[in-house]
Amino acid sequence: MKLQELQKKDIPLIQKIAARAYEEDPWTTAQYESDFSNEYTHFLGVYDKECVGYIHYQVLAQEGEILNLAVDPKAQGKNLGSLLIEAMWQKEEMQRCFLEVRLSNKKAQAVYQKQGFQKIGTRKNYYQNPKEDAILMERERN
Repeated sequence: MKLQELQKKDIPLIQKIAARAYEEDPWTTAQYESDFSNEYTHFLGVYDKECVGYIHYQVLAQEGEILNLAVDPKAQGKNLGSLLIEAMWQKEEMQRCFLEVRLSNKKAQAVYQKQGFQKIGTRKNYYQNPKEDAILMERERN
């Protein structure tokens, strides 16, 4: 496995992975383009011959937020989500990190818990397509 920073030219690749990983609510091209223009937002991809997953996050004032993490279904079950999270932690000097995850996405919640994230709250109707609550999770650097 190889990790690599993704660039704006990789947006179609990111969207392809997201479309396979999530049946609902994929990000738009404009949203990705905006985030690639933001100095605080980063994209890191994991490669197994080709890019099969990515983490999309931002860091500001030593606080991070995972905005999106996706692994192509054909590459799931290989701990790639955990690998991406750990790579982010090693690369960035943040003291804590937050994320939201769909209430129904138990598989992702298990990955995040395995990586030290803990539930700290719920955001009602956070997701719109389909409408669903989000679990708010946090991890602090030891």
